[in-house]
Amino acid sequence: MAKKNRKARRQRAISARQNAAQNTQGSFIANELNHLIGADEEDVVRAYKWRAKQNVIFIYAVNAVICAFLVFFTLYTSGTGLSKFVPFIWVGFIALFLAQQAMLKRYKRLIRNA
Repeated sequence: MAKKNRKARRQRAISARQNAAQNTQGSFIANELNHLIGADEEDVVRAYKWRAKQNVIFIYAVNAVICAFLVFFTLYTSGTGLSKFVPFIWVGFIALFLAQQAMLKRYKRLIRNA
């Protein structure tokens, strides 16, 4: 009896190793979603691209709000003691914006290649 169990266990281990060694088609996320909810790889890619585009739009919208705030802050504080810090705030915002553009360039490339 023990010999049969050992043989069956060995056979299961061999088949598990063979299954793990096989190359899976498509991406890991697409395969997992297909297994969990039955989503096709095309649906997963479309949802990924849509979400990535929403992230890009959100980043641009946040930058627009920050820029509008800085314009009003600059106009409101002109001639006060805070006005001496305005150029540094603008330089910081521009540096942040340029860093975001460098990151978004790579992000957009990922969207395009998905």
